[in-house]
Amino acid sequence: PVPGEGWASLADPDLRQRFERFLATWHDTPALRGRSLLGGLRLADRLRDAIAAETGRPASDPAVGTFAGLLVAALQLRGEAHASAVFAGLPAAQVERRVRAVADDVFPRIERACADLEALAAARRGA
Repeated sequence: PVPGEGWASLADPDLRQRFERFLATWHDTPALRGRSLLGGLRLADRLRDAIAAETGRPASDPAVGTFAGLLVAALQLRGEAHASAVFAGLPAAQVERRVRAVADDVFPRIERACADLEALAAARRGA
């Protein structure tokens, strides 16, 4: 959605058209896609540091890196679902449902896969 406008922006024909043009430009420009991938790598590094701090495990621990990578991959999948639904011309409510369905599927999977790290973090918090 358009920042500050939420999902409703996809129901506004002018805002949706501008968003579609933005997505098309981004998808058709290798340099922009590459920059996005580099941003994902930087995000994974920051997440790795945060996960390490929360769990007490070193940032170099493969489990910490896996968790960070899975989170970044989840955001990528969410973005792809969003873009493909917009490009398919789906109504705003359907775009939102499709994106939320991806998030509702992938994040619990990550939670189950990384339950040991959550347990470590909870123990450190005294929960």
